[in-house]
Amino acid sequence: MTRTPLRPLARILSARDRGENPDAIERENLRLRHEAMRDKARLRAEGRLLVMGCCSFPPSPSSAPAWAFWRRPTR
Repeated sequence: MTRTPLRPLARILSARDRGENPDAIERENLRLRHEAMRDKARLRAEGRLLVMGCCSFPPSPSSAPAWAFWRRPTR
């Protein structure tokens, strides 16, 4: 993972020259980073739920004979 600095020096220096609060830059960068992490985690969770949902359905009636074949007792 490529890390980006929370407080890029060029933006900090220009904010100081304009008389703005440089801490606002850090807060904004943290907010954007956490938002991206939240979106990524949400997509992963939705994928896991989809897989769990698909695995929980019983086999369809048309495939029931195939399942019965595999469950036959051996002699």
